Amino acid sequence: MITRSSFLFAQQNLSTLTIEQILALPEEEIDIGLADLVLAKEFYPDLKIESFLYTFDYMADRYRYFFGHITDPDQRIRALNTYLYRKGSWNDSVSFCYDDDDLNVTKLSNKFINGYLSTKKGSCITLPMLYLVLAERLGFPIYPSRLPYHFFVRYIPEITNPKFEGNIEATNGGGFVPDTEYAQNFLLPKKSIKNGVYLRTLTKKQYIASLLLINANEWLKNKNVEKAKYYLQLSIKYDSTFSSAYMNYAMIHLYDAMYYEDKMNAEIESEKAYYDILARNKSTNQSMSSQPDVNSNLLNVPTPQPDYSTFEIQVKDNLTPAVKPKQLSTISQPTQTKQVVPNVELQNRIAVIEQQYVPRIQADTAIYHQYKRKAEDLGIVKGYPLLFFQNKSSELKLFQEKGAK
Repeated sequence: MITRSSFLFAQQNLSTLTIEQILALPEEEIDIGLADLVLAKEFYPDLKIESFLYTFDYMADRYRYFFGHITDPDQRIRALNTYLYRKGSWNDSVSFCYDDDDLNVTKLSNKFINGYLSTKKGSCITLPMLYLVLAERLGFPIYPSRLPYHFFVRYIPEITNPKFEGNIEATNGGGFVPDTEYAQNFLLPKKSIKNGVYLRTLTKKQYIASLLLINANEWLKNKNVEKAKYYLQLSIKYDSTFSSAYMNYAMIHLYDAMYYEDKMNAEIESEKAYYDILARNKSTNQSMSSQPDVNSNLLNVPTPQPDYSTFEIQVKDNLTPAVKPKQLSTISQPTQTKQVVPNVELQNRIAVIEQQYVPRIQADTAIYHQYKRKAEDLGIVKGYPLLFFQNKSSELKLFQEKGAK
């Protein structure tokens, strides 16, 4: 059992610890709670990691004191559900619930474990995460599994030859949900199950690879596109089956291609406007410089910026709006934007501008197609199962009202 005291970085300043250092550790030395706190600190700069680690240890100790004698797997799960979701002396009358006001998981507090512990409200990301954090400290064989937009956990005493296996749906009070129900509710393509994208029991590194999409999304919101790309690449490195990482990496490059295409077209239109004015001035015998100003701003053409406002990653699949075929066609063959004009100087200026932008547009477009194709080959789901989350939220409330099953 790995605890904070035996963790490799126990003597290190945890505020400087990186997720890359954690992922480089052997599987058995990784602490999921610490990993998520390190990821959270990027957006909570004042977060005291040590304080939350002590909280994890305290919670595990409380569970041991009241329920540590239980060894039957089914009874352990019931006890852990009681400990987490029903107020009593065992948890100092502090229980956790689903944040019904944020089923789409838009609040930062619902994306990281520190937010869950602070607000006592969580999401399909943080509710199962606390199961895993406590399981590490209690020595329970509980492992993560992934669905589109969702996580759940499994109790597997013997991975190679299980005598008992139970899915634990943390968002409904820790009740059992069979794989068949998950597959139906989430509209899982058969190939996504076959390829291990969904419903597979994940290692700690593969689980953390899924969590990296949350950070990628937040960095994208902060307009740090390169850092978002880095986290997506890191996600793919540690789980090559994660189709969402491929799709979102593809979509970022598509947005980049569209951005550079718009910028190229704006500069071309600015040059055309300049030469048009130059021609009209010459025709009216007005004096004007014969050499065009490359940085002319006669029409005050605004430089377009990439719009990432609707680009939500989290643990989701592709949430970006569909790209129209016309846009894809333009990006795939950007040289088609070149206009045949009688002015040789203008033709040369357009050629220079295209030489500056076309290679980048083509490169980003090629990456988009490559990673999108990989995501689709693995299997990906684009629909959002809101009804599933609403039903599980109601079930959790019922569990808390009636008690353990």
